[in-house]
Amino acid sequence: MKFTLALTAKDYINYQLFHFSTKDTTVKRRKKNSLIISLGFLILAAFQYLMNEVPIAVAFITFALFYFVYARYYYTVLIKKSLEKSITIAVENKIGKSSTVEFNEDEVRIVSNAGYTTIYMNDLEKITETPDYFYPTFKIYDTLILPKSQIQDVTEVRKYFQILCHSREIEFDDRQDWKWK
Repeated sequence: MKFTLALTAKDYINYQLFHFSTKDTTVKRRKKNSLIISLGFLILAAFQYLMNEVPIAVAFITFALFYFVYARYYYTVLIKKSLEKSITIAVENKIGKSSTVEFNEDEVRIVSNAGYTTIYMNDLEKITETPDYFYPTFKIYDTLILPKSQIQDVTEVRKYFQILCHSREIEFDDRQDWKWK
């Protein structure tokens, strides 16, 4: 199976957003930080209430609830903006450059204007499918980004990857419902 791709900054950003939102430690940290900050404001509210400063206590409670509810949305917007700035700078030499990715029986060969890389199939950990991408993940090379918009027959590629995963006894992670949130 052979692909010729030219990745855009959006492709790199979407991969980072996907990786960021599905990594267990990141998800736990986001929830924990939101909870800790909200609890901090509730504790401040309790102290203000004990000091008979009811209006200030109500303000702290309101802010704690507001933060707990809206922090996730604010955090997603902040992360996306930050990634857009840093990724565009980090991969500016790769954006729009054509490369060829070829899956053979025993290896994956990546050829670009910078050279070529061979990754053995034994290093394939899993393949993830999202609404817009396939992400083959390797033990040593990290992850390839395969945009569906640049693949002619997505159904055929999906079947190929599912058969490949089944034959190698690795996970095919179907995340068709994934969305950055």
